[in-house]
Amino acid sequence: MGADHGQFSIYLAFHGHKVIAVENKIGPFTNLKTNCDNSGVAGILCVLENGLDYLEPETNCACILGMGGTTIYSILKKAENNLSQLNTIIIEPQSDFITPIEYLLSLGYENVGGCYIYEKRYYPILKFVKGEKKVYNSLQKKYGPYPILNRDENLVEMIKKEMRMIYPYIDQPSTREKYDLLDKELEEITA
Repeated sequence: MGADHGQFSIYLAFHGHKVIAVENKIGPFTNLKTNCDNSGVAGILCVLENGLDYLEPETNCACILGMGGTTIYSILKKAENNLSQLNTIIIEPQSDFITPIEYLLSLGYENVGGCYIYEKRYYPILKFVKGEKKVYNSLQKKYGPYPILNRDENLVEMIKKEMRMIYPYIDQPSTREKYDLLDKELEEITA
């Protein structure tokens, strides 16, 4: 799902995975189907459906890419009963990272991989696998435990950039509070 998932679907199918590529709007679905059909790569089923409503029994991984975190959370929450068959969930929230990260952690999925990337803005692509419920701190819930553990360089740069952007307004109490929080987060990540 998401803007570039046609290429991602082709990549996965090319490497031997059976892929179900889902779009919920006719225009993007038509583009997806055309791109996948024209690729000449077998093993991609394109489906016009909502989120994770369409899961074949053998589906064990879902990739939800290229949309806001609130939308990713909505897709996951709506399909909560279907999630039990998924061993792996990969998300790429373009905004509001905390919502889907915190939700997956609360369900017992563990963040075992991923990184922050920069393409016009910073955002994560994170891999979660079925595990056991654990206790996470607010920093891990906000950015993902794996990038924190690995002191992700782009995550550090994202926080520094945000600090630079708000610094001119630091005299305002709410900005000062936000700046201090970011500074504390940066210190925890880089310690």
